[in-house]
Amino acid sequence: MNRLGLFGLTLALASPLAAQWTEGGARIGENLDTLVVTLPGLGVVMMLYEYGDGGALALMDTAGVGGLYLYGNFSDGSRIAMLGSDGIVLRTYTTSLDKVEIPQDAIQSFEISDEPGVASATNTGSMGSISSGMNVLLQRTIVVPASGYLLVVATAQIGVSHTNGTSTGAEFGVSLNDSTTLPANQDVALYVGSTSPTMSFGQPVTVQGLFEVGPGTHTLYFLANKYSSGGGFSAFDGQLSVIYIPTAYGTVTPTKVEPGKTAENPLQASGTPAVRTPRGMEERMQSEQANQARIQAELQKIRQRLADLEAELRTQKTR
Repeated sequence: MNRLGLFGLTLALASPLAAQWTEGGARIGENLDTLVVTLPGLGVVMMLYEYGDGGALALMDTAGVGGLYLYGNFSDGSRIAMLGSDGIVLRTYTTSLDKVEIPQDAIQSFEISDEPGVASATNTGSMGSISSGMNVLLQRTIVVPASGYLLVVATAQIGVSHTNGTSTGAEFGVSLNDSTTLPANQDVALYVGSTSPTMSFGQPVTVQGLFEVGPGTHTLYFLANKYSSGGGFSAFDGQLSVIYIPTAYGTVTPTKVEPGKTAENPLQASGTPAVRTPRGMEERMQSEQANQARIQAELQKIRQRLADLEAELRTQKTR
């Protein structure tokens, strides 16, 4: 067994490992600055050397090229570089965007806990007439993984029947977890004055809202209310789209702050239940089941990746 000194430490090397110094023609047993370890048939597999004010370790691949570099002191920080066709570099000495460098598409959707997501509801025919009081034109439940925002957009073709001498009016909007009232800025009116001639026509209506929510289950509603005594309204071909966004990059004035939270102290509470109508409960259950199915599918992908890695390790051990 050979013994050598490195940075004041004694290392023992046994056959078939061989060690040599790369500088100064030094011999085993002397205190030197760089250690190179080789394996028969593979060449250099490891280098241990001084870098700056610290130590560095390089693990080579079978071609003798550096595959993994560890730096204890690199520009007053540490650095780990895993090289190859798709390299990974970690740098603790910088606060810039290149602090972590990974290959493109290295992170998949199931590895991000608060990834943006969508939900939607559609109707390709008649959604019925609009009467006095809140009418639910469309609704959709979404299960969000973390605090964030819901961007809600709703649109429909509205049929209007107007008679001269009476006013005709209805209001439209979107609401969070409440099918009975509209937020303050969601009473968007479609109005025909009493002096207008008798007529029937179609009018597209689009409304949107941005709601601040906590993690959990939320139900969004596309609502309409006929507030005039005269005239008539009906709805066709509706679309309700919900987009979950985890991060704000500017000032957000939400359409409605979730109950139990304030705009100055956002993202505190969990989701609040939707109104418990039979239709709402069924739709909510379907959305929650779809979310559970998504989670199980993502867990299965992770299990498969672990199984593949274990198989690869077993294969390497048998070589």
